[in-house]
Amino acid sequence: MDYQQAGTDAKVIIEQKEIEAELKSLWEKIRKASEVIFMLRDENQQLKAQNSDLQQKYDELNSQIMAKEQEMIRIRTEYSRLASSTGEDTFSSTEKEALKNRITDLITKINSHL
Repeated sequence: MDYQQAGTDAKVIIEQKEIEAELKSLWEKIRKASEVIFMLRDENQQLKAQNSDLQQKYDELNSQIMAKEQEMIRIRTEYSRLASSTGEDTFSSTEKEALKNRITDLITKINSHL
């Protein structure tokens, strides 16, 4: 019977060592998983911050584009108004008179030099 007891004790010791090895392996896997989770959380936080910065830049650029589009619309409208206006609408009567006088003065100066 002592041999049976010794054999049973040996099996128990072997099983305990196998259990300890499995627990160590499991613990190591849990530790590595914990490290990966920590790294992924950190990376996720960095990506969220980067996303926030990019969203802010996008909003700013979008606002600038909208402002430029409004300015283009205003300039096109003004250009259309100027292009469609006749010569009579371009200058007021006072400006026309001043321009005529200036042209007459210039012609007189040119003629005096000839």
